[in-house]
Amino acid sequence: MEVARRAGHSIALLFRFYAKILRGEQSRSNQLIAQELNKGG
Repeated sequence: MEVARRAGHSIALLFRFYAKILRGEQSRSNQLIAQELNKGG
């Protein structure tokens, strides 16, 4: 919410904008998260 406020946008607008950017990267993001979780302590 802070990012939206600072940018002068609504949260809905921010989500719509970033959803377009992030949609194609979801698989890669999930892969990176899984790798980090599987590293262990």
